[in-house]
Amino acid sequence: MDPITETIAHFVGFFEMAVEEARGRLDYDEFRALKAKAEKDAELRSVDYHGDASFQLTDVDPDLRYIPFDHAVVPLTAANQVQGQYSPPASADIGPSSAPDPFLRFDGYLFPMRLKTEYILTPPGQTAVVVKQTNFLTDNDYLNMSNVDVDMTPVAYFENGLGVLAGEADALDPIGELTKPATEATIGTLVQDIARIVSDDLGDGPTATGPANIFVAKGSAVSGIHSNGALVDEAPALSDYLPEDEEEEENEPISFVAGEGDVDIVAHVDLDTGSNLLVNEALIANNWIVSPVIAVGGDAIDINLISQINVWSDIDSIGTEFANWIAADSQSTAAFNIASVTRDITKPQDTGDTDASSMFPTQWTVTRLDGNLVFLDWIEQLSVVSDHDTTVMTKVGSETMVQMGGNTMINAFSLLQLGQYFDLVVAGGGFYHANIISQTNILLDNDFMWAENGFSSSGSASLSTGGNLLWNQASIHTVGQTKFMGMPDHYMQAVNGLGGGSDDLPGAVLSDSAFAGLGALNVLYIGGSIFDFQYISQTNILGDSDQIAMFEESLGDDGTDNGWTITTGSNHLINIASIVDSGVDGTVYAGGEIYSDALLYQAELISDDPLGTLGDPSDLASEAVVFLADDMLEPDLGDDEGGAIGADAPEAVHVDVMQTMLA
Repeated sequence: MDPITETIAHFVGFFEMAVEEARGRLDYDEFRALKAKAEKDAELRSVDYHGDASFQLTDVDPDLRYIPFDHAVVPLTAANQVQGQYSPPASADIGPSSAPDPFLRFDGYLFPMRLKTEYILTPPGQTAVVVKQTNFLTDNDYLNMSNVDVDMTPVAYFENGLGVLAGEADALDPIGELTKPATEATIGTLVQDIARIVSDDLGDGPTATGPANIFVAKGSAVSGIHSNGALVDEAPALSDYLPEDEEEEENEPISFVAGEGDVDIVAHVDLDTGSNLLVNEALIANNWIVSPVIAVGGDAIDINLISQINVWSDIDSIGTEFANWIAADSQSTAAFNIASVTRDITKPQDTGDTDASSMFPTQWTVTRLDGNLVFLDWIEQLSVVSDHDTTVMTKVGSETMVQMGGNTMINAFSLLQLGQYFDLVVAGGGFYHANIISQTNILLDNDFMWAENGFSSSGSASLSTGGNLLWNQASIHTVGQTKFMGMPDHYMQAVNGLGGGSDDLPGAVLSDSAFAGLGALNVLYIGGSIFDFQYISQTNILGDSDQIAMFEESLGDDGTDNGWTITTGSNHLINIASIVDSGVDGTVYAGGEIYSDALLYQAELISDDPLGTLGDPSDLASEAVVFLADDMLEPDLGDDEGGAIGADAPEAVHVDVMQTMLA
């Protein structure tokens, strides 16, 4: 059929279907009404029920299948009546020189027996968590709002300067970059190496090595909260140093009046080449093996270490034409090293129950683990951002916003480890425990701004080149106070006996005051060593050296002039780490050497000139330059004779108009 005929045929078909559907709906409504009427008229049915139930109570049979735990019942002695007299076996006394009787006694008139029940428990598991979080971003933007060529310094020059700062940070690091252990034994070697570093004479109290300010505290001096080397009652709050959230303004209703009139053009340029945010955050909460008494045949090493380093350079070269642009509320770069090392005591309060305190365990269970017991938490977080922006700005006669920074990089990780409790842990090897937090911030924010072609502006202006924040905050919180002591003879007997395959314990061990009030003792034997290592490494590296050339370009005779708001700093580099080591008050007995120490290391280096000399002064782009350091950010600046940078044409500029979306 032709198209018109076919269309009509389809229409007729659809129409017939619609008609049939309507007819069916009418018929169904009538059917439903008749059915409802029939149900309404139906008579209620009556059903007679006769029940005959017995009230006799029977035992409950839940049909459950119970499988008891593995155990062995061993009969040892049996006796009968002899001449009408019976004397049960004497119980062994619990004392330092004799072992307690591990048997349960069932003394009867005819058949007294002694039974021993052995419990087979599952040994604790081991954990190894290795996390590496890395962010890399290159956001070196180039913007030219005119059609002129302006000499600029290559971005590679600033990258070299950032490398100089990174090298200075490495030189300050007391422990350097640690290598992840490849074997279990390597963990013990690593703890020993760190112990040697801590034991070295790094000095106590605030010191200065070259241009760096260094604070070192060891031992008991580490306890408490330290902010930039000073002991404080309360740590500074990060929220006090972050910019406040701007409230969204409600749009005013638009009104329209017909007719001719003047239109006011808002000529303002808002340029932001900074405002980057780099955050590393990590939390480790460890409660895997808890015991009030640990006895090891080898050495015992316990280390708590916090290392915090801030290295930065924020020396800006601003043309004298813009000296009065510096905002009155401009903030300088601020750096914080905040460390908290705290401890909670968990000893229970004395209830006054003398009966419970005089009772000692007469039974015990031994859980065996061949080899070493390993707890390894290795967290590395790294953010590296290159945001060296190059711009040629000119008057545009309209409202313009240019965002060339504003990147956000976040690494976040949290770990909670819950395990088992033992009354006594015995190990044939050593005890190696370390909590280590290493934090580093590196910032290069040397900005350059100068005038080209006689640039001048009579509009409102605000220039902010600082306002950076470098923040290191670390916390090691220990629940339970641990003492380290030499090995007593009865604990050495327990180490040797359990190591030889025997499950017997000397009576002097069970009569230890740490076990008072316990009816049975839960013992863990480890054939090797105990390795407990928590490590958090956080590093932020940001290069934000921006070049801004202000070029004069006529806009005509309308007299319009731009207002300017320029931000080249306001970067935030934040490291936050916390280790919570939960346990109970107890004692570690060691058959070998004992070393327990803590180290707090805080360093800040403000680099004077990581970029070196920037060319011949005769090649400067402006006749006068103001060099702005942190102590020079004031609205009224002097006219220091100098020059802007001598530069080459931009080389290998990465144009990333979408910034992090393309990174």
